[in-house]
Amino acid sequence: MPPAEQEGRILLAINAIKTKQITSVRKAARVFDVPRGTLNARLCRRVQMGTTYTKRFRMTKLEEESPSGVQAMANTLVSERGEVTPPLPVGKNWLTAFLYCYPELKMKYIHKYNYKRAKYEDPKVICEWFNRFLEVKGQYSILDEDIYNFDKTGFAMGIIAITKVVISSDTFGKPPLIQPGNRE
Repeated sequence: MPPAEQEGRILLAINAIKTKQITSVRKAARVFDVPRGTLNARLCRRVQMGTTYTKRFRMTKLEEESPSGVQAMANTLVSERGEVTPPLPVGKNWLTAFLYCYPELKMKYIHKYNYKRAKYEDPKVICEWFNRFLEVKGQYSILDEDIYNFDKTGFAMGIIAITKVVISSDTFGKPPLIQPGNRE
């Protein structure tokens, strides 16, 4: 499927040929900077591949327009369609082709981390901890000089990772994916 700007130039070239402003396909392709083969095919009433919907697609139009475009979901939809012969699963490049056909969706990396960690990022919980810390510090008369930071020697193991998801192209930033699970 040609980009939108090229599609516009193709339509202008077709219009120029039909209104007899330009007489040859070769000249129109050169003037409007479009592929001559594509222009010739469109003049012969061959439609743009992305605008048609044929049996060669694995999913129906309604199934393809569902909000989540993950491969497992696509395979489930295809297998539960109720056909006599079991359908083949969608290919490994299906998601890339799906995103190409729907520019309102995009692929983005998001950070995944433990649910307990996300729960303790709440400002109320943090304030409560510091209030308790100040109470203990005052109760036992601990001076600021006697407080040390030992975090530099520790490490955390667990399911913190980066993953790739399909989101709306209007979304900005990298939203975190909160993942329930245990830390080792």
